[in-house]
Amino acid sequence: MLSATGRFLARGIGLAVVLVGGLCPPGAVAADAAADGERYVFILDTPGQLVIRDDRTSRVRHVAVDPACRLSPSASAGRALLNCRLHPPATTPQIVSARDGSVRSVDTPNADTTSYTAVGRYWLAGTSCLNGCSPAYLNWRTGEYRNAIATTAERDLDEPDLPIVDVRRGVHVRFERPSRDARPRLVLYQDGRHHLLSRCLQSCSSIQLAGTWVSWAEGRNTARAYRVSDGRRFRRTVRPSAPAGQVLSVSHTRRRLYIVVPRGPLTPRIVSPGLPVG
Repeated sequence: MLSATGRFLARGIGLAVVLVGGLCPPGAVAADAAADGERYVFILDTPGQLVIRDDRTSRVRHVAVDPACRLSPSASAGRALLNCRLHPPATTPQIVSARDGSVRSVDTPNADTTSYTAVGRYWLAGTSCLNGCSPAYLNWRTGEYRNAIATTAERDLDEPDLPIVDVRRGVHVRFERPSRDARPRLVLYQDGRHHLLSRCLQSCSSIQLAGTWVSWAEGRNTARAYRVSDGRRFRRTVRPSAPAGQVLSVSHTRRRLYIVVPRGPLTPRIVSPGLPVG
């Protein structure tokens, strides 16, 4: 999952991504495809038309949504998050379920100043910019709202009590700068060991850790993935590249990588190469 503070968290096998040193990888908040790391991918085919594909069964479901809705790059456990400008300037979050195609609007306080970018089993995560910006959390089941003004610690969106994540446990990916003058890099930490995923020479963005894969974009034309279980790597270069000033959006299921390639004023192109299975 992607939180408003720039962190990702994947449930099931204790995986987390943490961005440290005040860094936030560049990339657009809105996407035209978002995969949940397991089996479902959500594609905003045209304004008002959301397509949900089950990579396990190849079944496709079409869901009508409001044309004012944009798809967040975060998807988790068969759910996707839409941000809808139904009554501008307020933004209304909506949650789409892959299992039945239902769309649920969520009432949110401070709708004019708060935007959400991640969805979990209980909580939405985003940013509130009423008096300065700080992490904001909304329980989409109960309506409880929390504004984490005093801390930027990562929270577990899949637990009812929204606990702080213990980054000393499990498997974690960090987008970090080892020293003040060093170039940022992407590092996997696992069982006390670390593995360099990328030196991010062309910038790293759209980082997702879910299921058994880490996926991310590099620059304007490269998508990469790393399988946590055995260290197998995958790379796909797309041509033509994204226009200057824009980056790829990358997410994955267990079987495929989904790469959204911006094309300026034209409809983005989606490339979906298969991931290694052996």
